[in-house]
Amino acid sequence: MKIFPLLFLLNVTIHCQGQQSKPVFTLYFGNDFINDTVTVLINDSLVVKNEVLNPVMYDPLNLVLTQYNSKLNIRRYHGTEQTLKSKTIKNSIVKFDIILNGLSHSFSFKLNKGKNFFAHYKPVDEGQASSKVLTIEQRTFGAIIM
Repeated sequence: MKIFPLLFLLNVTIHCQGQQSKPVFTLYFGNDFINDTVTVLINDSLVVKNEVLNPVMYDPLNLVLTQYNSKLNIRRYHGTEQTLKSKTIKNSIVKFDIILNGLSHSFSFKLNKGKNFFAHYKPVDEGQASSKVLTIEQRTFGAIIM
């Protein structure tokens, strides 16, 4: 009978440790970036400065920004991870300002339409391979690692 309280305590401990709050949103940067420098602001707050992105083994894990209620996790493919205070979101709208190779791009999204964002930097279909455009795709489901 003495083992029952120990098993109960162990079960509660494992259950509580396994719980993590759901992300408020996640922004993924994938393999579309080749020696490109990005600076990211979320709701006018600097979170990443002059990060050089290159293709990695697993797409879209080049750079991943995940906001929870109380923190913002920044995960870089090369292993460094950083945690910042979460960014204020008003009226369920998140704004991403991305400076890519010195050019500024602004995007604004309503979180009720999806909490997962995928940044793409692909050639424009104009016959010019050197011309690329930055877009952010909003989805209701997370990343499928390839």
